[in-house]
Amino acid sequence: MRLIPAQIRAVAAAFDGLPGVGPRAAMRFARHLLAHRGEGEGLVQALQGALTDVALCADCRSYTVNSECAFCQHWQTLDNRQTRCLVVEQPEHLQQALDAGWSGTAFVLHGLLSPLDGQGPLQLGLDRLDELLRAEQPPAALIVALDSSVEGRTTAHYLSTLARRADVDCQAPGWDVWLEQAAGSLPDPEEKS
Repeated sequence: MRLIPAQIRAVAAAFDGLPGVGPRAAMRFARHLLAHRGEGEGLVQALQGALTDVALCADCRSYTVNSECAFCQHWQTLDNRQTRCLVVEQPEHLQQALDAGWSGTAFVLHGLLSPLDGQGPLQLGLDRLDELLRAEQPPAALIVALDSSVEGRTTAHYLSTLARRADVDCQAPGWDVWLEQAAGSLPDPEEKS
């Protein structure tokens, strides 16, 4: 006999499918939302809005509610023929790069190559990145700033190969190294000129 209704088990199963959430935490989340129905309704509305309105930018693959994100719209107004393109794993990495003073174009992968998890080149939009590298006016350089995990290094190697085939200079310093260098190159706000 099952005391917990199928609907609650379904909510817990949906949470359990998220990365980093196990079955016990998933059931705790489901119980919490039932005990605090206002929060549950807010979550449902937020998810519906996000699933309906948010898409990937046609150029950089960051999140947007239009066909292009504000970041790419800004870059279209500039002469970016000789700019560099920063490749990052997630949109929050792009935000950190912008906060650190990044002033080139960007491309967001939304993951790393991981065949065991079903993450191949197409899932990461690498066909689109290859098009950008082979365009009439490709970026002057590709900077691959990814995690230093095995998947990150594998993805960086794959991207270096794409860049080499397109005759585009490629650097792959790793995310932490790149971010530290970028932050170090900004003027100190405490320092007076």
